Amino acid sequence: MLRERHVGIIAVFVVALLIVGLVFSSAPDTEVIDEYADDTFIAQRTGINLVSGTNVTISGVDNPTDNRVDFTIAATGVGSEVVFKARKDSAGTITKGSAVHLAGFNPSGYIEVEEADADDPTKMPAIGLAETDLTNSSTGQVILVGELTGLDTTGLVFGDDLFVSTTPGVLTATKPTGNSAQIQKVAEVARVHGSQGVLEVFGAGRQNDLPNITDDNLWVGSATDVPTNTAVGDCDDSGGNHLNYDTATNAFSCGTTNGPVAALTSGTIDGVTIGGSTPAAGTFTNVGVGIAPLSVLHIKASIPGTIGDKPAG
Repeated sequence: MLRERHVGIIAVFVVALLIVGLVFSSAPDTEVIDEYADDTFIAQRTGINLVSGTNVTISGVDNPTDNRVDFTIAATGVGSEVVFKARKDSAGTITKGSAVHLAGFNPSGYIEVEEADADDPTKMPAIGLAETDLTNSSTGQVILVGELTGLDTTGLVFGDDLFVSTTPGVLTATKPTGNSAQIQKVAEVARVHGSQGVLEVFGAGRQNDLPNITDDNLWVGSATDVPTNTAVGDCDDSGGNHLNYDTATNAFSCGTTNGPVAALTSGTIDGVTIGGSTPAAGTFTNVGVGIAPLSVLHIKASIPGTIGDKPAG
């Protein structure tokens, strides 16, 4: 009887040890790491909580049988932003929400950014918007895609498209004008508020292929199928002027010089009015319609109409 009691106690103890072992084995040690706190190589760690301003938990357990790491990801309340860590290496301040462009690479391992300017091609395109204020030699995040919150968006309207403006760093709801301005839409207004405004950032990372164009210019296709900004100039019909296009040089000109016109040898002219009035008998006047002045040497009396000899009778 005593022996059976000892056996029962031992069995209960063994079961208790197994339960305790299972509890401890199912709850491995974990470590919380801020992704910007150090340069820890996460792929070689186990039981890691990766913190990046959102509630992302990544738990990993080494699997020695096939030399891999198994991860379980809990994505509760994950933000939708795509960001990168950047640094400013010049005087001044880049304020939160400012459009920034790539300016270089710092030896410490950070991408350098400065304010984008639609009027300066060396400061375009914008790569994203500053998520925090950046001062000289400081680092912070730049958002490429996602929601940027905590802004003053008064004066804007929900759904407004926002462009990089010709004022460094500033966004505008009005598409920039002027032939030197680069056009790049980077965000849309998602909430209008004095301090909790929201922008949805979706910059393409490039300006429009065809920017604004200078007055009196046209886009003309080149031999390599590339649109070329080509000057046309003002051209009215005074003095017989008309617009000419030289296919050899792809250039426009304004003047009275014309290309070859086939000789007018015969035909019937009936009731023709040129330039809003009837010219003198036997003469056509060039009114700038792109043909050379024509001289009709003789019109037979048998041709009816308002031009020529009046029929006998």
